Amino acid sequence: MNDSALQHYGRRRNKFTVSWRPGGVSTSDAIALHWLECEMQKAISNMRELPSVNKADRIMHHIIPVMHLKHFVGNDPKGQVWTYPKQGGKVRSAIPEETATERHFYSVERPDGTFDNSIETMLSEIEGAAEAPYSKLLRNEIPRGAEREDFAAFAAIMYVRTRSARRMSAETHSRMYQLQTYATALHDGAFETLMRRIEAGEGRTIDDRQRELIRSAMKDPSNFKLAIPKQTTLDILGAANEIMALLHQMSWSVLTPRNGFFITSDNPLRRVVTGNPKLMMGDGGFYHKHVEVTLPLSPHRLLGMSWNKGLPSAFQVSREYVDSRNALR
Repeated sequence: MNDSALQHYGRRRNKFTVSWRPGGVSTSDAIALHWLECEMQKAISNMRELPSVNKADRIMHHIIPVMHLKHFVGNDPKGQVWTYPKQGGKVRSAIPEETATERHFYSVERPDGTFDNSIETMLSEIEGAAEAPYSKLLRNEIPRGAEREDFAAFAAIMYVRTRSARRMSAETHSRMYQLQTYATALHDGAFETLMRRIEAGEGRTIDDRQRELIRSAMKDPSNFKLAIPKQTTLDILGAANEIMALLHQMSWSVLTPRNGFFITSDNPLRRVVTGNPKLMMGDGGFYHKHVEVTLPLSPHRLLGMSWNKGLPSAFQVSREYVDSRNALR
């Protein structure tokens, strides 16, 4: 990203925001701390931008695809999906095309203010390829070959395309940058190298008092607000490749409820480690030998994936199991 693009992004609402709250700091000291904002803004130039393509803008993007939601429509009103906010709020019904949408959720904004929607196009292609194996799973048939690969890709994307996955990516970017800043402040040599670079770039000398103020600010980020740009969090989509390979290798079963029904959500693909695992650091994710991955296909079908090769390809589950898996969503 060049300087003019950086200035453009600085004027947009989705900029990488770094703001200093003086709180008793003199004007001259606040100016001395301006270098930290500049350094953070420079970090934008190292964040990968997706290539631009000339596609017609699709303003409203589906966080959860219509192809999935259409299997959860009801008859009251006919052809609509009911949405129940988990944290409370207004319950509403709408057609799948108007459910779980957000404006430009997968767009990358170009310097000229237009939007690159190539990610949305890619997601649509993945969804289209998954329709045939999706229909087979609804008939209790486990897809094979290329169709299995297509659905594994769809399931993996369902895990990383969500708001929560994007939020996790933003938190990771923020922690990594704060860690790098803190480590630089602790290391005398690294800190002095940074000061010399700032002095050379700005053509002025940073005195000892200002250096200590800067160093203190680097060690304590509580006076700064760091906001990661939305397009940066799209890098979480790259995790789908590894997840797809793991899901493809797992054993698949189609589960049918004896009583009750399955629900979907804005986090449809969920994983849980079953049994009583002894976890020291994390749960091993999709690699854990006791992990169970579930994806609701309709109110009466749920795809279960695990490393347990002894499970049948289709079987019924109890109301207790249905409720426990619904609670994950």
